[in-house]
Amino acid sequence: MRAARFGALLALCLSAVAPAALADPAAPAATTAPAATTAPPATTAPPATTAPPATTAPAAQAAPRAPALAAPEGAGDLQQPDQRDRRNSAYSLPRGKWGFNVGALGLGSGEAYAKLGVAYGVGAGLEVQLNLAHISVGLLNFAANWQFIDTPHFSLAARAGVWYGKGKWIWILTEAGENLVGDLAVLNVPLVLASSMPITKRLQFDFDVQYTYADIFGSLTDNGSFFRDAPFGVRQFGVRPGLRIFLTDSTEVDFSSALPIYSARTYLKPQGGPNDSDDAEFKKMPFSETWAAELGLRSRFSRALFGTVRFHYSKLARGLYGTVFYPSFDLDFRL
Repeated sequence: MRAARFGALLALCLSAVAPAALADPAAPAATTAPAATTAPPATTAPPATTAPPATTAPAAQAAPRAPALAAPEGAGDLQQPDQRDRRNSAYSLPRGKWGFNVGALGLGSGEAYAKLGVAYGVGAGLEVQLNLAHISVGLLNFAANWQFIDTPHFSLAARAGVWYGKGKWIWILTEAGENLVGDLAVLNVPLVLASSMPITKRLQFDFDVQYTYADIFGSLTDNGSFFRDAPFGVRQFGVRPGLRIFLTDSTEVDFSSALPIYSARTYLKPQGGPNDSDDAEFKKMPFSETWAAELGLRSRFSRALFGTVRFHYSKLARGLYGTVFYPSFDLDFRL
């Protein structure tokens, strides 16, 4: 039971009028009316020949030059700046663009259990984000993404987040839960260098390098055992390669895998026990316990609405969902 609770805490740490007719210049020819004294006013017919200022027809040709904005080539393509998926990629929202995201059953620190995200494109490649779902229960969760290189075939961004909370802030805990974690404080800081490389209209590669710093500070009591006031921490460095295949202009398939190069954690020890000390001893975690993979299908329902379903594999998810295989869902609306 104690391991399951600690496992959940650990998993929580690791997460776009027709123109007026021209006046007839032959009209002044009507001054030839004195010729009307002659019975055959047909002599005035010649001026009528000037009536065909059909030469003004070219003016009608000018009508197509009226202002009209044509849709740019490829508009609506999921690789366009206002359509691209920002998750596990280097992309930020365009300047002045809002993004709203609703999701469930995520694993990352910014989306564990549930996500109600709000993001805004500040400009110059900078985007700021908040997860209101976590904030609503007492956990501060915000992030920023700076896309400082943006070319047609390569983009590079730096991303950082902060996830912080205290047990006594989490109002949804039961009394037993408050007694267990009320004195704890959790800090999670993921740092990411992300790159995205569109190869063709239908293919894109992504590659992230990530370092995660996570600590749980404080003391707790579990089944009568009092654990010392010392941090329980996780340190992880790894890479995430990814592949996106654009099946159509409105559908893509994504595959990525988190591959830790180094993962280590400390272990809580009973106070006064034989191994009690103030030193945080980190022990490596096996690769088989920390790697993860996901397969996603993303679709555009309208110009501003996107939906994604993903299937995940991760042993770290056992502490959250009780299984290593699980789905997740999200809707993304842009304004």
